[in-house]
Amino acid sequence: MGSPTPYNRSKKTVQRHPSYVEIDVQETKDKQFVVLHNDTIAFKSGESKRPIRDFTLAQLQRVKRQDGGATAHLSSLREYLAVARANHQRVMVEIKVNPHDSADMARRFVRQYGRKIVAQQGLVHTMSYKTLTQLKTIDQELIVGYILPVNLFSIRNLPADFYSLQVIGLNQTFVQQAHSMGLPFLYGRQLEFLRCR
Repeated sequence: MGSPTPYNRSKKTVQRHPSYVEIDVQETKDKQFVVLHNDTIAFKSGESKRPIRDFTLAQLQRVKRQDGGATAHLSSLREYLAVARANHQRVMVEIKVNPHDSADMARRFVRQYGRKIVAQQGLVHTMSYKTLTQLKTIDQELIVGYILPVNLFSIRNLPADFYSLQVIGLNQTFVQQAHSMGLPFLYGRQLEFLRCR
């Protein structure tokens, strides 16, 4: 998973030469994208956590977090992609959605970052089928995956370019479908099945 602060970890990450660095992004109150896994945050120790959607990007960037022994601020997706580009590191962006995201979130994401991600040979994936289909409709060149916590149905007719499956959800049926479609690709604690284009 990506660090919320690209400046502190990018050198260490790049030295390991991963195929991709996976980062999580969420929409903020002002319709920007912040790099952060958790959907709630406390600004100060001991303070109650509040949803990310309640804050603007500028407010979130003032939050200091411990990151690899150093204190740093949260990053915008724009900042993270710039650091990744400078280090020749490809990214896999997970768009974390919630019911309060704006109706045009997928369109704005593609408008702001689609070309940059494609140019950097990056990938995007999400657990939201609606967001997946919107992204694929808006930009056919963007490689978009579908995150499946478990496999309960056939993947053959899904519009995704690849599939992410938690190892705990892996079963023989899914493996057979993936192999018959020519999809194997291994990634960390998840199995990624990349559809050849």
